[in-house]
Amino acid sequence: MKNPIYIEYYFHEKCQCYKIDIPWTKYAKDTKVLCKVSEGYDYAKILAIGILNTSLNEALSCKVDEK
Repeated sequence: MKNPIYIEYYFHEKCQCYKIDIPWTKYAKDTKVLCKVSEGYDYAKILAIGILNTSLNEALSCKVDEK
């Protein structure tokens, strides 16, 4: 299984940041910036868990499309 957290330059912070892509979204792509790499991977993981839990709860609260 591939780790969903990755490092990429973030223009607004002007540095490398940890990011994660939310898999369930109404947009083509929904990337969340977690934190600066200098703040540490463990901190990024904590933030990712919170973001993923919130996003999943929101997705599960939507009505299911029955076709």
